Amino acid sequence: MSKLFKLKEWLTIGETALHLSGVLGEPVEEKDIYRLALDGHLRLSVDFVNHAAASLGEIVGEDKAKYFESTDMIKNYLAGGNKKPEKVMILLSTMLDKGRYINFDNRVVSISGVWDLMMRGCESLDIEHYYQQTIGGPEVTLTMLSGTFVHQGDKIAKIMDDFDNNEYTIGSKARLKTIEENIIKNNLSDNYANKLLEKHKADRKEYLKKRKSSKEENNYYLSSTV
Repeated sequence: MSKLFKLKEWLTIGETALHLSGVLGEPVEEKDIYRLALDGHLRLSVDFVNHAAASLGEIVGEDKAKYFESTDMIKNYLAGGNKKPEKVMILLSTMLDKGRYINFDNRVVSISGVWDLMMRGCESLDIEHYYQQTIGGPEVTLTMLSGTFVHQGDKIAKIMDDFDNNEYTIGSKARLKTIEENIIKNNLSDNYANKLLEKHKADRKEYLKKRKSSKEENNYYLSSTV
């Protein structure tokens, strides 16, 4: 075993394949690392070098799981709207496994350093996509609404994205980048380009106004990737 490997706290995917090849005495490729991780034999981690926005969670028992009381509007609609809506309980907590749930804080904080992938949300789809790409398989187009989950020891975090970094958000800085790329790519006239930029300027002003007046957590949404 390389002395350098012994000094490292973590290895890249390529380094892991090289290391296992030496340990097992047979070729191990990156595709094998992804497959082993998907099958639960290896733990994959991510290093948030530039930090990441996240919501922190706490593991609780079933007795502390959070629910939201609502009405079953579908049954009421099917009954012709004449039936008194039934009360239904909607789970707000994230189910971890039988009898265990995660209650996430509404606040968005910044996390950094190395965190392990929990392989229960969108992160598992990312790894499946990487695996498929290494074996010449299809592009993974599935999505999950649950989000992306990581943990660092007992700490659990759900990764969040800022709406300001979303190109589909009117008035966002990401939207401006898309507009500028469109101007260059399609060689738009100065007159039309200026109209687009002026429109964004007005949208930006309105966006920042709404952002300032809303709760901090409302400026973020669940991330669909690590």
